[in-house]
Amino acid sequence: MSHVKPKKKTAKRKYRKPLGYDFTVLFIVLILVLFGVVMIFSSSYYYTMTTERFHNDMFYFLKRQSLWAVLGIVAMVGMMHIPSQHFGRPRWVDHLRSGVRDQPGQHGETPSLLKIQN
Repeated sequence: MSHVKPKKKTAKRKYRKPLGYDFTVLFIVLILVLFGVVMIFSSSYYYTMTTERFHNDMFYFLKRQSLWAVLGIVAMVGMMHIPSQHFGRPRWVDHLRSGVRDQPGQHGETPSLLKIQN
């Protein structure tokens, strides 16, 4: 008489596609933001502590920088959840645009480059 254990029925788990976040870049950005906040504090604490305009609050700029850093990080994490396909495929013209328009009469020539070439 062999004792065969009946197989347990396991619930099938739904397969979730990995999100594909680049945690290295996220970590580097967080370190740089933290470094920036520390540098703002170290460069401004004495000035704000001795100035009545800031109510002698040595954390005045630290609070402001931290607020905007947190809002920026929240926006960044929010944008990480939007698939890049939502924005569509960039056209080749989008890569060529610099966002700066030519001055009248310039016709796509950069004056500084013309000076170097001549």
